Amino acid sequence: MSQLYAVDRRVGTVESLTFESRADRPDALVVRTGFLRRKTVLIAITDVIEIRPREERIVVRASSTVYAARSSHPRQKVV
Repeated sequence: MSQLYAVDRRVGTVESLTFESRADRPDALVVRTGFLRRKTVLIAITDVIEIRPREERIVVRASSTVYAARSSHPRQKVV
């Protein structure tokens, strides 16, 4: 599992990818966040700015849009 960072701040751990619009390209990262209070969120793949395979690190924009990862409402924006 890769660690997800927003520039210099750790966001969480990438658990999986979602494929909704195309089978060959993911739409979002499913990310587990929090230390004591864990939750799962979706981050749009378009927010990824860098992938560092050796470090197992994915970097996203600091202003990334985070969505609640609920099966009934996968695109509900978390404010």
